Amino acid sequence: MLFQPIITTGDTRYAYASGVIRAKETRLLRKADFYKLAEIPTDELGKAFEEAGYYLKNSENPSIEDYEAGLADAERETLNLIDELLPNSRLPFCLKAKYDFTNAAYLLKCQISGEKPKDAGIVHIGNLSATRLRRLFTAGEKEKIPVEFIHSIEQAKQEYEATKNPATIDITLDKEYLSLLKNCLEGNRFIKEYIGLKSDLLNIKNFVRTRLLKLPYGFFKTVFVPFGKLALNYFDELSDKQEEAIPTKLSVSYLGRRLGDELARAINEKEFLDFDVLCEAYELLFLDNTKFCPFGLEIVYAYWEKITLEITTIRRIILARLSGLPEERIRRIIPYGYL
Repeated sequence: MLFQPIITTGDTRYAYASGVIRAKETRLLRKADFYKLAEIPTDELGKAFEEAGYYLKNSENPSIEDYEAGLADAERETLNLIDELLPNSRLPFCLKAKYDFTNAAYLLKCQISGEKPKDAGIVHIGNLSATRLRRLFTAGEKEKIPVEFIHSIEQAKQEYEATKNPATIDITLDKEYLSLLKNCLEGNRFIKEYIGLKSDLLNIKNFVRTRLLKLPYGFFKTVFVPFGKLALNYFDELSDKQEEAIPTKLSVSYLGRRLGDELARAINEKEFLDFDVLCEAYELLFLDNTKFCPFGLEIVYAYWEKITLEITTIRRIILARLSGLPEERIRRIIPYGYL
């Protein structure tokens, strides 16, 4: 078994919220639903999208913008529901912060390149409004911006200045977001272990990205996320090894040979989409542990992760269909049933 079940006694404070979420979980899409989106004729894609539970303003001849608006609405509605269910919890803030960091990465890249930010590049779901964020980057106005968030942006700027590589902005802010998530939610064992898994997967990706971008190992050490089972010395031992040694060592870790083999293929072909999809399948497998929990914060959190993974998968399928990719290739970007 890849992950041992996490047995929890439950937290009765979340009994009502858990009941609402359990009902919502029955509507999550299954493998067959994703395959239907991948296989149905393109002119029926909009109908299938709506049958999957998503809204289209223009259902007759939807554009990519119409699909994206429907997916964004679903994210927003889910966050609003969690807000209502958990009015005194830090969880809604932490979940929205993901979009604050995404927007910060986009605006920082625009600032560096001199490109004018486009509204389409902003996700209007986070804790910080687009207007406030724009003012931070254009005029340096820090009013009502959390100190921790400003620190994260400054850290990303410093790493970019040291490397002059825009990819370091995403790498740094990914770490900063996981750090915030861990600090907010580490009191819950399930969420703590899930963040640990995400940290290990992120560190593996960042270690390989650092090597491929020819960045010094010292850069990886600055963005290493210390919340997983794979400690820094695990990567220290690989710092002077050939790239082929990375998958070999990963195969004998708790993450297993399947992930190691897929990483070997990704490194060889310089194509990481399938590896990323397999990482998502690992996350889904871990999230399935909530079936052992009668009620608790972890049920609400896991549902959010599941719905965002569902939306990510639908977005990939829609983009692939509208780009004319073959069905066989599209099936490979569906993590459900991957393991």
